[in-house]
Amino acid sequence: MAGKGCMDHILLLIMGAAALSVGLSVLLKRLSMPPVIAHMMTGLLIGELYGLRQDQTSLLQSVSEFGIVFLMFTIGLEFSPRQLRAMARQALALGGTQMALTSGVIAAILVFGLDIGGWEAAVIGAGAALSSTAIVLRELNDNGDLNKPYGRQTIGVLLFQDLSMIPLLLMVGLAARQEQAVALVAAETVLAALAALAVIYLTGKFVLGRALDAVSDLRRSEIFLAMVLLIAVSAAWLTHALGFSYSLGAFLAGLMLAETRYKHQIEAEMQPFRDLLLATFFIVVGMQVNIGFAWEHLGLIVVASIALMALKTVMTTLAAWRHGDHHDALKTGLALCQGGGFSFALFEAARAAGLLSEELFQWVISCLALTMLLTPRILEWVHQDGGGLLSRSRGADLGPDPARLISSDHNHVVLCGVDRAETVHLEKGHIIVCGYGAVGREAMRLLGELGHPAVAIDHQRSAVEEGAMRGDAVMFGNAANPNVLERAWARDAAAVLITLGDRRGKRLIGEAVSRLCQDPVIVVTAADGDEQQLLSGLPIKHLVRHNEEAARLLIDHALTCEVRQPYTPRICRECDDPGVKQSDCAAPLTPLSASERVDG
Repeated sequence: MAGKGCMDHILLLIMGAAALSVGLSVLLKRLSMPPVIAHMMTGLLIGELYGLRQDQTSLLQSVSEFGIVFLMFTIGLEFSPRQLRAMARQALALGGTQMALTSGVIAAILVFGLDIGGWEAAVIGAGAALSSTAIVLRELNDNGDLNKPYGRQTIGVLLFQDLSMIPLLLMVGLAARQEQAVALVAAETVLAALAALAVIYLTGKFVLGRALDAVSDLRRSEIFLAMVLLIAVSAAWLTHALGFSYSLGAFLAGLMLAETRYKHQIEAEMQPFRDLLLATFFIVVGMQVNIGFAWEHLGLIVVASIALMALKTVMTTLAAWRHGDHHDALKTGLALCQGGGFSFALFEAARAAGLLSEELFQWVISCLALTMLLTPRILEWVHQDGGGLLSRSRGADLGPDPARLISSDHNHVVLCGVDRAETVHLEKGHIIVCGYGAVGREAMRLLGELGHPAVAIDHQRSAVEEGAMRGDAVMFGNAANPNVLERAWARDAAAVLITLGDRRGKRLIGEAVSRLCQDPVIVVTAADGDEQQLLSGLPIKHLVRHNEEAARLLIDHALTCEVRQPYTPRICRECDDPGVKQSDCAAPLTPLSASERVDG
């Protein structure tokens, strides 16, 4: 019975957390607040309601850490060695300058102004310099500012910050072992890093591709998902066993898969796990906030938060000034003035390693949570040019666009090649063909002859490879998954053709397209009335019943002017030429009289 009581307690905890998270997300959505704030508030309330303390949430913390692991895995999928080299100029220069200035100034203030130890100050300065990728990118996308000059600068800084998490976590590990000789620690770290890189690289080059090929041939989504989870978790375990963070291995594993034909399907399969575990991570972070401490020091927390946002704005503005005019630089500074999810991960790792005291931990997470709470309103104000205060007075040469240096950018699609994946650029207004069977191949051929940009989606490896050999742009993935459609830029597509033969699959794809696009143009085939009934309720613009269309074409060809006896041939009355086919003349055709009939 004790076990039953424990299970009931766990179920009550899960139900309470889920109910609070969903309810607060709906409420805060109406206030233009991001879901991450709802998750943190859920954790704060759950911790107080259930009386949970740090020692009681250790298992939950371990589970939630894999939200960061899967996030780093998907970030690794966004990059490739070529793209990392391509973004090394502006994105790394701008991001590196911002991180160095902000973390250095904050650390100096903590050491010389507040008499905090060097390692503690370095960790707090580095964590406070990070910004929230999840909040900022979502708000910029919703406001339509991603492609504006300050939006591109913001993306460049966020890219660098995401990548900097790996060396920052390594820094925490080194700091935890500071009692050892620096040279010995450095040597051990280098050797372990080389070992991890070698194992993951060789496995990715010679094993992963063949393993994924074999799994994809089974055409079972649950087995494919299990394989992806095995890859991510195994790489995370390897690096952790060698003394590094779980996140490092996950990032390297994602990097190895970034240029494979399975990239988009892997991202689509991992997203639910990543988002759910990230939500759990922020709930656990909320549980760590001590309401009594926050209430007791509320005034100082507010002042410290405002000071942190002002300092980050100034430092980021100075870093961005040399890459654009001062208006765009100020907008970039304001967009990145908050703390981020990776900040919490870094501070949690530092506390676990004994680098941060409980009091310092409470101070930093309380301040960062408040800055994140204010971010959506600040970004909305920036979007409106601050009532005219932030309007641009002149253009600026921004150099290369950091937003176009990663594979997830506008109109990039990673496609299957025979030996390796290839990247194809699509123009806006392209057509998506769901299914690369007989009808799909013919549709792609006709679109190619017309010169219209198009991409096909198919979840069979053999079909994707055949498309690559034919020179067609074909993605590997399940078109019924909205995340796969999003990677094919369905929102920018002129139309979506559903050509596969599976009736249920057609319905699922139609539902996915209708959820993703506001006013989709869906063209689909149906074999009979039953299938047409199954597709009812979907926003289908055109439905082609191929049996009826085939019969109509057969009759059309049968009644042309080339037909001989015993049928009665017909003649075009406009051109008076018995040799004219019906398809060559739009004028109505009438039967020939007895004197006009052509002798067979």
